[in-house]
Amino acid sequence: ASPKAIKDFGQDVGLHPVGTGPFSFATWVRGEKIVLRANPDYWGTKPSFDKLIFKPVPDNGARLLELESGEIQGMDGINPDDVPKIEANPKLTMLKQPGMTIGYMSLNNSRPPFNNIKVRQAVAYALNKPALVKAFFAEGKLGQAAINPMPPTIWGYNFGLKPIVQDPEHARTLLREAGYPNGLDVVLWAMPMARPYMPQPQRIAEAIQSDLKTVGIRVSIRTYDWGIYLDKLGKGEHEAALMGWIGDNGDPDNFLYTMLDKDNANPPAASNNCLYKGEAMHQLLLAAKKTTDKAKRTTLYEQVQVIAQQEMPLIPLFHSMQIIAFQKGVENFHQNPTGMKLFHTVTLPKQAAK
Repeated sequence: ASPKAIKDFGQDVGLHPVGTGPFSFATWVRGEKIVLRANPDYWGTKPSFDKLIFKPVPDNGARLLELESGEIQGMDGINPDDVPKIEANPKLTMLKQPGMTIGYMSLNNSRPPFNNIKVRQAVAYALNKPALVKAFFAEGKLGQAAINPMPPTIWGYNFGLKPIVQDPEHARTLLREAGYPNGLDVVLWAMPMARPYMPQPQRIAEAIQSDLKTVGIRVSIRTYDWGIYLDKLGKGEHEAALMGWIGDNGDPDNFLYTMLDKDNANPPAASNNCLYKGEAMHQLLLAAKKTTDKAKRTTLYEQVQVIAQQEMPLIPLFHSMQIIAFQKGVENFHQNPTGMKLFHTVTLPKQAAK
């Protein structure tokens, strides 16, 4: 941190970012925009334009209208249903590539009913994940059904595991064995906003609700403002919740240790929000942290994924493609697998470069 910034801004230093990158912070109007200026002292290739504005537009449809009208030059958070419209528009261009994401259903392993492994397994066998992907990821063009709690774009992925295929009768058998012959009632949280790994959370929750109803799991859907949602999830107040993760660095540890290790199952800020505390998995994850041998780490992470499928602390749902759209003529944007967006290489049409 900059000593001068800390001295000048004190506790508000976070509202006045200081860095050495290609852009420097100019202004922030909450809920309206963040403005960055090209940094004249940047050591590398300088941006070809003077100002970069981030404008929050929560509604997907409104955001697309602004892109089509030229009010904005680029947008992410694209609804897969809008992809054909974007591709058909000669004024727009779209980039897509496999991402490092997982959308999942978090099951609270610390209390009934999901402290019972057979109930968790029943949920897995009740879901038709290929149908979900087809419905919410542009007929499967922008996503794939998840088998493991990490994406196949990352080394260490266990390609030997087979998908759990929807089997309602087996799900009902598991529920009877778990002590729920007449089914059970569950509250499922759906996030209030689209995320790259969960493009239409409310509708996805409704589709899951329909699948689970066929096996006797009666689902009520609940939502909260995003900040409250994350806070309550980290405290373990949910029974089941839609959630996801975007990789930070391309290492399996960033998914498996973060989401499933007992070290991270500690409210009020549990990144392992299913509160799963499996000791065998913990030991494997610790062993993988202690060696730099990639082959050994791969074997350990493959074993972790086997346990994850057997014990089903969470239900892996989808892996999504990264998609972003621009006005025609916006060029040289390079997608990053982590979802990080770097704009200093971008070139704009002359009329937009300012």
